[in-house]
Amino acid sequence: MSIRSKTLLFLTITNLPNLSYASSIYLGYNHSEQVVSVAENSYQLSPEGASLMLSYDLSENWSINLDVGQLQDSRRPGAPIRLDYDADLWGLGASYYQEDWSAYYQYSAYDDKQITLDGGPGPNSLLTSDSDSHSLGLSYYWLSTENWQFTSSIGLHYSDWEQRQTNTPDEPYRPVIHTRTPGNATIGSISLNLTGFQTLNENYELSYGTYASWNEVFDSATQSSDTDRREPPRLNQPDRNDNRNNLVASGSQSYGLISFYIAVGFAENWVLDLDTSLDFGTDNDSQNWSINLGYTF
Repeated sequence: MSIRSKTLLFLTITNLPNLSYASSIYLGYNHSEQVVSVAENSYQLSPEGASLMLSYDLSENWSINLDVGQLQDSRRPGAPIRLDYDADLWGLGASYYQEDWSAYYQYSAYDDKQITLDGGPGPNSLLTSDSDSHSLGLSYYWLSTENWQFTSSIGLHYSDWEQRQTNTPDEPYRPVIHTRTPGNATIGSISLNLTGFQTLNENYELSYGTYASWNEVFDSATQSSDTDRREPPRLNQPDRNDNRNNLVASGSQSYGLISFYIAVGFAENWVLDLDTSLDFGTDNDSQNWSINLGYTF
């Protein structure tokens, strides 16, 4: 199973002390790993692309966020195969904060296209997939001081997807084959987040930490067909507004994720963030990273 660092994303920003309850805009660049199947062979792609993240605080208690992004890769994993991959992602969510608690809802959409050009005897193929996810969650701040913050979160996620494949044989007398594979999954998640804060001087602040989660599939259904079936997008990314506790998860296998991050606040309103993550516990574990430049207002 692959992680799409909507993977946007999708891919992260921490809450520096002087950035609490501040609206923000972030530009990011994301790198992810994607395992694809062609006939009986598996190949690894490394899609990369840009993302835009907006967060707006309606009040001290309410915040809304919007994420959009794109990932692309093209390579020849081995003659005579050529693979082209393209994905569009976006998400919309809302968060509510009350003392030591916070709650959130997030909608995420992921549409991708995989083109396989076979210069040998195999057919050329087009494999597209559409995935929609809904996430609800609750977080509690066990520790929140000037220098440290420790939180735990639980979440419930539902996603559905459909994959469509078109195989075009080289021989003009053979028919073009169209197939489709729909499916859905329900996932429960639990996560822990530890963040440290440090003031370097009057112009620079540092934030760093680690984030870990486990996402358990409670129910999953796929109507099989004879497509080159690929796992639906596995999304596991904290929301980028105010904190990392708003988890989005999807896919058809249970999996874990651990992330390390560091962010520097400078010139009062600017933040530079670097995030790297590893997912584990599936047939195809992957690593991802992102870098984001943000402005708060």
